Amino acid sequence: LTGKVYTTNGGELEIGEDNSASCVKTLQTIFVDGQALKLSVYNIGGNNYFRLVDLGTQLGFDVTYLAESNTAQITTK
Repeated sequence: LTGKVYTTNGGELEIGEDNSASCVKTLQTIFVDGQALKLSVYNIGGNNYFRLVDLGTQLGFDVTYLAESNTAQITTK
């Protein structure tokens, strides 16, 4: 929720089983202020990954790839 403090569930930093060889598209849903976002989500080794540029589009920040330094630049308003 925008403007609210993040509440932990207690398991965020637990180390799980190494499944790093697996990668599957998954059907995780992310909600922002009660609205479901349409994002591509991939489960790699038991963890969910989102494209940073997709998150930026939905959450209001810009992502630029800088080839000369092989880095991503995040710009907020």
